[in-house]
Amino acid sequence: MKERIHQIVGVDVNPPDVNIGKFRFGVDLDGNVIYGFSAIKGIGERLVDHIVEEREAHGKFSDFFDFVYRVGTNFLSKGTLEALVKSGALDSIGPNRAQMLASIPTAIKYASQKSDNMATGQMDLFAALDDQNVKPNYVLVRNWSDKVRLFHEKALLGLYLSGHPIDGYKARSEEHTSEL
Repeated sequence: MKERIHQIVGVDVNPPDVNIGKFRFGVDLDGNVIYGFSAIKGIGERLVDHIVEEREAHGKFSDFFDFVYRVGTNFLSKGTLEALVKSGALDSIGPNRAQMLASIPTAIKYASQKSDNMATGQMDLFAALDDQNVKPNYVLVRNWSDKVRLFHEKALLGLYLSGHPIDGYKARSEEHTSEL
């Protein structure tokens, strides 16, 4: 897994992550801040408590479809999934934000059908596939540009976390400036 810790004003911060975060901000064993879900617009404490309970009871989420199924469509809506994807809270379990966002309807349908099948004991195509550990495919779409990714982070978190819009211009500005 790629390095996900970012520095904000000299403080190391783990971005929001469904596999380590809780509702409130915390600190990991290395002294890095763990971003709290309370700071993500549209994400409530009841949902986060359920995510944490599921993770602690059954282990970390393996992928986006596993997350949606295990947390359940009773707790997750299209809007809350969009907020989690756009904020980067699902980066550790999915291919990229654009593909997860485009795959939300597929994930909700998969989770609903799998839950219904488990409750009734019936089998269908998804249940038969699940026996072989096969899940739906992600919708193939182009990954977001840094600008789009940062726009969504700022809108949902109130700050740029994984970068800054000016980062792409740093090298060029250093060519044209000198230190005094």
